[in-house]
Amino acid sequence: MRRLKSYLFITVVLTLVSSCVTQKKRDDVSKVGKMYHDITSKYNRNFNANVLIDETLAQLQTTQQEDYSKVLAIYPFVDKENPTQLAEPMDKAIEKASVAIAIHRPSHWTDDNYMIIGRAQYIKEDFESAENTFRYIVKHYDPHNLIAASAQKSRNVNKKLTDKEKAQKRKEVEKERDEKVKERKKEIKRNKKERERNAKKAKLARIKERKQEIKDRERLAKSNNAAKTSNPVDSKSDVADAKDNKKKKQKPFDDNPQLPKVKGDPDNYFLKHKPAFQEAQLWLAKTLIERDRFGEAENILRSLENNENTFKEIREEIYPAQAHSALSRGQVAAAIEPLSKAVENTSDRQKRARYAFILAQVLENTNRESEALAAYDQVVKLKPNYEMTFNAQLSKLKMQASTGDITADKYADLLNRMIKDDKNREYQDQLYFTLAQQELKSGNKAEAIAKLTESIRNSAGNNVQKAESYYTLADLYFEDDDYVKAKYYFDSTQMVMSKNDPRYDQVLAYSKNLSEIAHNLEIIELQDSLLQISQLSDKELKQLAAEIKKKQIQED
Repeated sequence: MRRLKSYLFITVVLTLVSSCVTQKKRDDVSKVGKMYHDITSKYNRNFNANVLIDETLAQLQTTQQEDYSKVLAIYPFVDKENPTQLAEPMDKAIEKASVAIAIHRPSHWTDDNYMIIGRAQYIKEDFESAENTFRYIVKHYDPHNLIAASAQKSRNVNKKLTDKEKAQKRKEVEKERDEKVKERKKEIKRNKKERERNAKKAKLARIKERKQEIKDRERLAKSNNAAKTSNPVDSKSDVADAKDNKKKKQKPFDDNPQLPKVKGDPDNYFLKHKPAFQEAQLWLAKTLIERDRFGEAENILRSLENNENTFKEIREEIYPAQAHSALSRGQVAAAIEPLSKAVENTSDRQKRARYAFILAQVLENTNRESEALAAYDQVVKLKPNYEMTFNAQLSKLKMQASTGDITADKYADLLNRMIKDDKNREYQDQLYFTLAQQELKSGNKAEAIAKLTESIRNSAGNNVQKAESYYTLADLYFEDDDYVKAKYYFDSTQMVMSKNDPRYDQVLAYSKNLSEIAHNLEIIELQDSLLQISQLSDKELKQLAAEIKKKQIQED
C-alpha cells in the first residue's frame, strides 16, 4: 500500500512538472517530461490494452472446443471458427494503444504500443494490417538504427548554424582572444614592476644587514674573549634546527590523492524498457506464415535463432513458430525437430504440455509409435488441464490397441472402466465413440450403431464429438440404403459441425440431395402403413391404438 502511494505521488508530481514545461518541438522533451510519458504510457493505456487482450484470449480458451482426433494447432486462437467474435475487444485494444502513441509519443513504450496494435490485428486475422504494423516497428525501432539516427540528429543540429552565426562566433572568439592577450600583457607588466620592487627591497635589506654585521664585529673585537663565550657549534646547531622545523611545517604534495568514491549503478533505472524490435520480428514471421510467405518467415526465424543476443523469451517462441510453419506447409515430419526443441526450451508448463501433445500426434502420424507413446507419457507427467491429460491417455490406449500391444478384449475392458470413472463423466461421448470404432473394426455394425447412439445421448456439450457421432451414423445408414435415417443424421451433423471442417460441404450436399428421396420414401411408407391399417380388424385396430398410446406415454 505504501509503495502504491509512492507511485501515485510521483505520478502526480511528474504530471504537474510536465504540464509546466514548454516544448519548442515535438521531440524536445526534458528528462522529467520523458519520465512522465514513460510512466503514463506504460502503466495506463499500455497496461489496460494488454490486459484486454489477455482476458479475451483466456475467455476464448475456456469456451473453445478442440478436436483432439486431429493434430492440434500450435496457436489455438488462430484456428478459431469465427474470428469476427474477437473483433470488438481487439478494436478496443487498438484504440487504447493508438491514443497512447498519439499522446505519449516521446515515451520509450511507443514501440510496445505498436506491438499491441499488431498483435490485435493478428488475433482478429487482419493479417495484411498486422504485417504492415510489424514491418513499421522493425524498420523504425531497430536499436542500432536509433543510435545512428541520434548521432545523425546531432550532426544535423551542428549544420544548422548559418554563415552569419559562424562569422559572429569567430568574431566573438577573436575578441575574447584579443582581450586575453591584453590582459596577459598587463599581467606581465605588473609582474615586472613587482619583481623590480622586490629586488630593490632585497638590495636595501642586504645593505642594512651588511652594516649591522660590521657593527657587530667591531663590538665583539672590543670585548675581552667575547668570541670564546659564544659557541659557534651551538649557533650552527640552532640554525640547522630552525631549518628543520621550517621544513616540518611544510606539507608535501601528494601525487596520489585519495579522492572520494562516487556510488552509482548504471543498471539502476526507474523504468526498465526492453526494445520490442525482436518481438516484432517474431510476430512478423508468424504473420507471414499465415499469408503463405514461408520462405521470408523462415529467414527471419533463422536470423533470430542464430543471433546470440536474442532474448530468452523470444528464443522460446522461435521453435513453435518453425513447427507452425512446417505444419502449415503440410510437411508433418519437418515439424518434429522444432517441436522437440519447443518442448525442451519452453518454460511455461501448459505450453510445454501442448507442444508435447502435438509432437506425440505428429510422431504417431509418421509411424514412430514408440516415440509417440513416450511423448504422450510426457504430456501426462507435465500435468496440464484434465481434458488434455484424458486425451493423452486415450490416444495412447488407441495406439496400443492398433499396434497389438493389448488385445481387443483388454482394450474394450479398459474403455469401459474409463466410462465408469466419475472423472470421465463429461468425456463418455468420446469413450462410447471409441468403442463404436472398435466394433466397426470387428465387423459388428449393429453394436457400433448402438454405441454411437450412446455417444450422442451422453454428450456433455462437445459439439466436435457430437458431429463425429452424427456423421458416422449418417454414413452407416447411407451404406445400408436407409436414406430416411441417413438424411436426418446428415441434417443433425450439419447443425453441429464446424464450417471449417473439410467435410462440411459434402454434408450439405448429402442433406439436400436426400431430402426429396427421403420425403418420397416417407410418403410410400405412410401409404403402406395406412394400407396395412385399413386391412386390420376392429380388435387389431384397438390393439394398435393401445400400443401407440403406451409408446407415447413412455416417451413422455
